[in-house]
Amino acid sequence: MRTTKPRQAVIAVLERERERQLTAQDLHRKALAITPRIGLATVYRTLAALEEEGAVELISQDAGESAYRLCSSGHHHHLVCTGCGAVIEIQECDLDSLARRLSRKHGFRVDAHDVTLRGRCAACRPTAG
Repeated sequence: MRTTKPRQAVIAVLERERERQLTAQDLHRKALAITPRIGLATVYRTLAALEEEGAVELISQDAGESAYRLCSSGHHHHLVCTGCGAVIEIQECDLDSLARRLSRKHGFRVDAHDVTLRGRCAACRPTAG
């Protein structure tokens, strides 16, 4: 991927907001502060290229909108706060045995899996009164 100022702006926003998920519109708005003439189409093209390289993950939100975030390499899953949008990467995975069992049962070959668990982080949960 060719490095341009608009692409650098998108990457800078993703790095600064590493613990959050951002829609393309969110990224565009924040990138405008870095590169005032960046277009929304450029943001989408940059996200597609970064996703193809495996540097960005697409996380579907409840409303059907897509959000993006930089991810570490290697297999992992996510905890996503439905209150503030925080994302926590989880490295542990105990799904391999379940995947093997379901594969045998249904004659299906699992090539990959991903899990996103949604809920409220400690800061967003109401305190018991």
